[in-house]
Amino acid sequence: QKLNGPDHQDYFQLLPGVEASADSRGCLVINSAYLEIGTLITNDIISHISKDKFRWIGRYDRVINSGGLKISPEKIERLVEIIFDDLSVKRRYFIAGISDPKFGEQVALLIEGTTLEHVDEENIKIQLGQRLDKYEVPKAVLYVLNFIETATQKIDRLNTLKLIQKK
Repeated sequence: QKLNGPDHQDYFQLLPGVEASADSRGCLVINSAYLEIGTLITNDIISHISKDKFRWIGRYDRVINSGGLKISPEKIERLVEIIFDDLSVKRRYFIAGISDPKFGEQVALLIEGTTLEHVDEENIKIQLGQRLDKYEVPKAVLYVLNFIETATQKIDRLNTLKLIQKK
């Protein structure tokens, strides 16, 4: 996949001798003589474009189940990135499922730092509402002064979420 430049792509191109399919979960299965194990089953949800191309959707283990609907946080995060850039919001964030008594989980936007100005938060919600299905729009916007990080300085989503739920 070409990630940037004028000829960037939003799909992966398979190399010769590599075959890909999706399992019953919609996750990527790779078959190749190059793999010592022969078949590699992943937790990456994909969408087939053609025999030798696929689009990465997100991780199966991060899917939010809201009222039986399966929601990909990565899809929403890509859109939040665009909106934050447009609004010059320089904050780290992530999308997660939080407990909901009616639907099991609901979509939440977690933002690092102090609370945004009300007008900025409303503008984010409006833009997300215009670009997403209604069930994908975050129902809650939550703030954490500092996200917990892993040893490699990535956001520790699970422990940050646990921190918020303790409050």
